[in-house]
Amino acid sequence: MATWNQVTELLKSQYPIEKEGSDFLMINFATIGTRTQRVLIGVDKHPQLGEWINIASPIGTIPAGTLDQALLAVGNLPVGGLVKFEDTHFLRDTMLLATITPEELNIVLALITTLADGLEATLVGGDTH
Repeated sequence: MATWNQVTELLKSQYPIEKEGSDFLMINFATIGTRTQRVLIGVDKHPQLGEWINIASPIGTIPAGTLDQALLAVGNLPVGGLVKFEDTHFLRDTMLLATITPEELNIVLALITTLADGLEATLVGGDTH
């Protein structure tokens, strides 16, 4: 893929979009049982490094006492890193837009969604995102 527009068109053709902005899409996936998991897909533009796709799925507010457990859990995952925005922790992965394929995008999207949902259940104990 080469452009953010191509990414958004691909995602819109495959998933129901919950919310859309000029530089992001939000999808709410059904996971296990009655659980759902929200995922944000956005584009970041860096003047020297080009455009990057961010896939982020909220885990929730991880209590300070279990933050080490969360970091160890994320360190063993095939994709993603733990980030925090305001009071919410997210599992996030970033890929270069110019080189990403539709298959890679869908695989990473599925992994981030499923893994974040599992971390949310284990570390936060609920289904808030």
